[in-house]
Amino acid sequence: MNDTVKKRIVYYLSGFDPRGVRHYHALYKEHSQKQSKINGIETTVSSRKKIHNHLHQWEIEAIDNSENVHTTYRFLSWDDIIRAQWSSGLLSYYKDLIYCIIAYIFNGLVFSFAKASPKQMLAAFYPVVYLLGALFSALYVGMFLYEWWGGWISVIPSVGIAIVILVSFEKFGNRIGVFWLLRIYAFSVRWGKGEVQSIEERIDHFAQEIAKAVRDEDADEILLISHSVGTILAVSVLARALHKESDGWQKFAMVTLGECIPLVSFQPNAQGYRDELRQIAQQKDLFWIDYTSPIDGACFPLHDFMKSSGISSENGSIPHYLSTRFHKLYDKITYKKLRRDWYTTHFLYLTSTQKIGAYDYFAITAGITSLRSRLTRSKES
Repeated sequence: MNDTVKKRIVYYLSGFDPRGVRHYHALYKEHSQKQSKINGIETTVSSRKKIHNHLHQWEIEAIDNSENVHTTYRFLSWDDIIRAQWSSGLLSYYKDLIYCIIAYIFNGLVFSFAKASPKQMLAAFYPVVYLLGALFSALYVGMFLYEWWGGWISVIPSVGIAIVILVSFEKFGNRIGVFWLLRIYAFSVRWGKGEVQSIEERIDHFAQEIAKAVRDEDADEILLISHSVGTILAVSVLARALHKESDGWQKFAMVTLGECIPLVSFQPNAQGYRDELRQIAQQKDLFWIDYTSPIDGACFPLHDFMKSSGISSENGSIPHYLSTRFHKLYDKITYKKLRRDWYTTHFLYLTSTQKIGAYDYFAITAGITSLRSRLTRSKES
C-alpha cells in the first residue's frame, strides 16, 4: 500500500448514542476546522446527503503539505436501533439494573472486567451504587417521616416525598451520565444473548457496503472507524464483509476508538461473536489500530481483548494497541479538568486538540498520510 493517500473512503460507526448523522456531521465540521490550526491541514467539509436510510455521506477536500486529498466520509446509521433500546424512566432503569446485576455480578463476569480494566469495573458499579443509593435514600426518608408524623395520614406525604427524592436522583443521574452507562451494559447483555434481532440485519447491510467498497471502489485507502459500543459492531461488520469478499484488503484498515469489546466478547453466550474475532485475527492482510486512553473510564484501555478472549492472531499484530496519549495533546490545566470529566473524555477521540501529537483524528481521516504509515512514523518518533 502507498504511504500517501489522494483518495480515501471512511466508514464511521458511532457508539451507543441516539444522536444521529446530523450531530456527527456538525461535530466533524466544527472540529476539523479547529484542528486545521493545529495540524496545518486545510479542510473543507461539504453538506451531508442521504444515500439511503442507513447510509449518509459528506465529502472532505483537504490540502496537506501542499497536496490535495479527497475523502468520502460515510456514516453508517444505527441510531434508530439505539433509540428502540434506549430505556427511559425510573422503572426502566431499575429493570435494567436488575438485568445487569444478574448478567454481570451473579455470574462473576464483573471479575473478568476487573482483571481486564479496574476502571471499567468501577464504571460498571457506578450506576449500581447510584440507583441503589437513590432507592435506599427514598425509602429511608419516607420511613423516617412516616414514623415521625405517625398514623396512616402520614402515608401519602411520606410516599410523595420519597418519589420526589427518586425523581431528583433521576434528573441528576441524567446530567452526569449514569443511565447512559447502564443502557450500554444492558444493551451489551441483550446483544450477547442474541436478543437484539434488528441489529443482525443492519450488520449484514453494513458488511455488504464495506465488501462492495473493497471490491469496486477506486481508493488509495478505505477505513472503517468506530467508537465506543460501535467498536463491538465493527468486529461483526468486518468479519461478515470478509466472508463476502476475500480479495483487496491490502488498502483497507480498521480503527477502533475507546473500545468496549469485552462487554460482549466476555459473555458466556457470545461464542458466535468470539468466532468473528477469531476470523479477523487469522487474516494476514488486515491492518487494525485500537486507540484507547487510560483516562477514559468507559473503555478497556490498552487491553488485549484478543488474548483475553482466547484468540491468537495469525500475524501477531491484530490489532495494534496504542494509547492516544491525551496528556501530550492538551495543556496541563485543560488535561486536569478532562480527567475529572469522564463523559467528555470518552468523546475526545473525535474532537480537536490543543497540541500536535501522534494521535490526530482529522489527519487520519483527511490527511495525506496513510494509517499504516502513521503507525510506522509513530513508532519511529
